[in-house]
Amino acid sequence: HGAALYFHHAWNRNDDHATSPFTSVKDHVLLRLAGALREIDSKMRSVLSGERFESIVRLIPDEWLPDDPGFDGKGGQREAYLNFFELRLRSSDVFVGEAIRARASYV
Repeated sequence: HGAALYFHHAWNRNDDHATSPFTSVKDHVLLRLAGALREIDSKMRSVLSGERFESIVRLIPDEWLPDDPGFDGKGGQREAYLNFFELRLRSSDVFVGEAIRARASYV
């Protein structure tokens, strides 16, 4: 679902979104309830890996990947997803820190 992958709204084939703090988190309806952000980040870093992401990305049906001249075929699109998710995981301190700062204004 495109809304679940926020970067789809302005995906321009670079990884800027992967390393962004996602300042829109301040408007998330569940932010006030998110008290264990650092703990969950740590757990997700231990559970997620390049291999895990690769196995998930391989499950994307070709029909869900429209022809896009910005990519080298369906494989190129899958590689872009994989690169995004791996970089996002490595940069989680950026968006988790932003969520913690935003949440502090509510609690």
